[in-house]
Amino acid sequence: MSEKRARVADEAVSAVDDDSPCKKHGLTIQTVKKWVTDNEKELTTTLWLTYDHLDLDHVSALKCKVCIQFEDQLTSTRNFNPTFISGSTNFRVLIKLHVWSK
Repeated sequence: MSEKRARVADEAVSAVDDDSPCKKHGLTIQTVKKWVTDNEKELTTTLWLTYDHLDLDHVSALKCKVCIQFEDQLTSTRNFNPTFISGSTNFRVLIKLHVWSK
């Protein structure tokens, strides 16, 4: 890694609070919005995907709007995972869990 890149990387890491969950790699709102548009046709993500803000630029959790709305009915169903309601920062895991829970 070049000296300039190393310095920029160090500055970026030190600019984030040490207690922050996004210290080195955080899920950005921009990335989530890209996932939503990229997967809209196949997964209709605008209908069910929602997220919690960690700060102005980062997301703390991805959630399913439908699962949150029907939590009482869904918690007793086969293969239900509370991650749909509590949230996950991993989009691929959230999608896989939803596919298996059908």
